[in-house]
Amino acid sequence: MLSVVCSMLVRAQSVNPMDTIAPKDSTVDVIGWFAKNDTADYLIRESIWKISPNDTVMSASASTKVRIIVTDSTSKGFKMDYTILEMRGDTFDVSPIGKVQRALTERWGKKIAGTTVHFETDESGRITKITNVGEIKKQAKSLYKDIINEVLGLEDIKQIKEAGLDIKDLMDKDDIDEMVEGFVEELKLLFEYHGQSMNIGEYSEHEDATESSFATDIYTEVSLDKDDGTYTITSQTTATIPNSQVKELLMDKVKDIAGEDIVEKNSGALDDIFKSDATKENILSIIYHPVGWPLKVVKQSSFKMEDVQKAEQTVIYLE
Repeated sequence: MLSVVCSMLVRAQSVNPMDTIAPKDSTVDVIGWFAKNDTADYLIRESIWKISPNDTVMSASASTKVRIIVTDSTSKGFKMDYTILEMRGDTFDVSPIGKVQRALTERWGKKIAGTTVHFETDESGRITKITNVGEIKKQAKSLYKDIINEVLGLEDIKQIKEAGLDIKDLMDKDDIDEMVEGFVEELKLLFEYHGQSMNIGEYSEHEDATESSFATDIYTEVSLDKDDGTYTITSQTTATIPNSQVKELLMDKVKDIAGEDIVEKNSGALDDIFKSDATKENILSIIYHPVGWPLKVVKQSSFKMEDVQKAEQTVIYLE
């Protein structure tokens, strides 16, 4: 998980006109020409990276195999099943907490295998409803409690308790809604652009900073391969975060952990560290088969401060 600064959402309300406008008749329509019993298997690879001028290190990774089956097809839309077939995770943190994270991931992957999300779309393939949210919430809560009870018996837990961290307490504070969202996050990515019509070409936008948002630059590229009919949509959003706000956010975080006295004593040191603005970048790129099934999805979120960068990447392949 990225730091509290990395998790800040970029929300902008004032949009300047596009720098480039493509002809209106030069468009791609993201439509799913699906049929009953269509089946698509996907491999999802997730990774977290720490990047510095001298090194690039993967700190964690996970791979998941999923299957989508069209269970019903009508003129009004589709009913589909999204099933998790297999999940494997790894962390390269050899500390006691890192070992517990690995144990949690391994057990979580085994227990959620076979979980199926039932969902519906409109005629274009845009998701309109997930029909078994309540069932998944109940399952996620039950599974997570079982996993925690298993992990509490591990030897490494003793070292963590000696360090003052109570895993049971963390479980009690866990947000089940967030866990359920984790079940369907990649599913939503696969159907992110369905139902949209986009002009072919390259576009640039700039959004000025407001009281509730950072200055943001948006780049979009839409292309069509006329030979095989595949098309690609790529969007890149880069927000500039003033160093004063980065410092303020980090000071608030340190204050929560270490107390106000520590923050006041080290305020000057933070001024020496944060001399430039930070950037938050989000990239989403999807390649589509002519009938609307995504062939490859790449989502990357990165946060850069001074010479250090942290990135999270999700890549989904049609198998």
